[in-house]
Amino acid sequence: MTDISFPNKNEEKFIKIAKRLHTKELYFIYNYQKDIAKLKHKLQELQKTTKTKLKLGILTSPSEIPRAKKLCDFVITESSQKDQHTLEKLRPKLIFNFEKSEKKDKSHYRISGLNQVLCNLAAQNNITVAFSFSEILNASKKRRIIILGRIIQNLKFCKKYKVNTILASFAKQPFELRDEKTLKAISSVLQKNL
Repeated sequence: MTDISFPNKNEEKFIKIAKRLHTKELYFIYNYQKDIAKLKHKLQELQKTTKTKLKLGILTSPSEIPRAKKLCDFVITESSQKDQHTLEKLRPKLIFNFEKSEKKDKSHYRISGLNQVLCNLAAQNNITVAFSFSEILNASKKRRIIILGRIIQNLKFCKKYKVNTILASFAKQPFELRDEKTLKAISSVLQKNL
C-alpha cells in the first residue's frame, strides 16, 4: 500500500509507525524548494534503515508546478481557484482537498470542488484525485459530516468520468498514519454510498 505524509524533521518517527502498519511505500511530501538535492540525499540515507520504500514528493502552489516538475517526478498540489488551469495546462501527478471549501452547500447539491469539466481534464491528463483521511480525522463533528458528503459526491464524479482516485493518510503527525486495512475499509464504505 502507498501512503502520503508531510514530515517536519520527524521522518524517523514516520518510518517507525509505517513499519508497524506494514506500509510498503511511503511518500514524504515537502514544500517546494529549489535545493531538492539535500532532501533526496536525506531520503537515501533513511532508506538504508527501513524496508518501507521511501519516495520524495513536492507540494507546490499551481504557479510553481512547472519549476517543481524539473526537480521531482511526484508533484502534488492542493485544490484552488485555478483548478481548471492546473488540470489542463500544469498537470501535477496528484491534486487533493477539493472538498475543503468553506462555502455552504446548497439544498440540492454540495459545493464539493469537482465537476464534470475538472473530472474530464483529470482523466485525460492522468491526474490522480486524492482524498485526505487526515482532513476527516481532524475535522469537528459537524465539519466531518460535510466533508464526507462532499467526498462521496466527488467519488461519484470520479467514477463516472474514470478518474484515478486514492484515499491516503496525508498525515502531518506520525500517529495520523493509518494501515492499509483501515483505509480500504473507509474507502469501501464511501464507495457503497455511490
